[in-house]
Amino acid sequence: MVLSALGAGFIDNIISGYLLNGFIVGVALLIIVEQLPGLLGVVSPAKGSDSTYTKLISVPFTKANLNTVILSFCCLLFLFGLQALKTRFASRQKWLVHVPAILILVFVTVVFSYTLNFSSLGIKIIGDYTSAIPTPAAPILDYEQFKRLLPNVIVISIIGYIQSQCVTRSFGLQHGYFPSGNRELFALGSANLIGSFFGCYVTFGSLPRSRILATAGARTTIAGVLSALIVLALFSTLETVLRYIPKAVLSAIVANAGYNLIDFSEFAFLIEMKSIGDIFMFLLTFGVTTFISISDGIVLCLLLSSLLILRKTTKINIGLVGLLDLENGDSMYIDARNYPNCKFVDGVIAVRIYGPLQFYNAGRLRRRIELLLEAERNAREIADSNAPEISYKLLSSRIATREKGLL
Repeated sequence: MVLSALGAGFIDNIISGYLLNGFIVGVALLIIVEQLPGLLGVVSPAKGSDSTYTKLISVPFTKANLNTVILSFCCLLFLFGLQALKTRFASRQKWLVHVPAILILVFVTVVFSYTLNFSSLGIKIIGDYTSAIPTPAAPILDYEQFKRLLPNVIVISIIGYIQSQCVTRSFGLQHGYFPSGNRELFALGSANLIGSFFGCYVTFGSLPRSRILATAGARTTIAGVLSALIVLALFSTLETVLRYIPKAVLSAIVANAGYNLIDFSEFAFLIEMKSIGDIFMFLLTFGVTTFISISDGIVLCLLLSSLLILRKTTKINIGLVGLLDLENGDSMYIDARNYPNCKFVDGVIAVRIYGPLQFYNAGRLRRRIELLLEAERNAREIADSNAPEISYKLLSSRIATREKGLL
């Protein structure tokens, strides 16, 4: 909330689109890999690792439970099959769009889990859980603890915010809206402030949960409020029913959501355009997110995007200005690139600066001017001209517009 009040919502705007896509694909792959133990009915020993690669190679595929694998395959086949049917026939069969695939899947599998006793077949179910809501209480925090946690809190806040903005920007591009960074910061701050009184974990946006909600047909933020209330009501009143949900079904739903986050057309477009730089950025971010961690992928996105912005910002474009005679007998100074027949004043090089002149591009401007003067001197030496030495005046566009007829 403090960052929102300070207007820090601009942070996500510096992330390049293809860096963001590489990060999202890396997160999608991590989501899918994390669901493999649930889909196979095994326990992954690499719970403390943030690397997708480490998680993948640590999955004990040889210990997979056959019944769980069959159930997972059927669940994925149903989800992807219904999704394909919606894509192909939704334009002709409007009712297909409103078929609640996830709700149907959960209901059917709960019925089978109860009647066939999935636990006896080696298929893991949710089982008993605590449905009691904790009593709100003010968190206890002394000065020393606050001082120790503050640096980590700042880092977690920024990384979590950027991860949340990755979610909102991804869905914003798909559905044609533009999320506000400051509003996102305020919403995250409010949610975590209230959650702190109940001992909740830090809350940020989630790509798989958002995808699942979007797949269910959500369109506005009210859907999030309603889904939270429904989940709270169900977990509080239907404990005896929900305990029979197979974990493989939940893993299949999340894996399907993770797969739907991958946009293959973006990378195909880069290859088609032969944009080597963007392809490198895409693969670099994807590689760091996959082989190291999500947090490192976010930091890399920030650093590379900042470097790209700095590189483009320090570039400055200049143009020679010459004197153009008009039909009415007057004359005006104009960009020589647009009017090659304009005349230059002997002993003077007039330069127009396109863009603001600031401390970060002053050095590059000076170098451009030096190269221009050096080229002029070399041209005079080759032509053995007796033209006078150049004296020059630099004019920025703001100053130039105040001088009559200039630019």
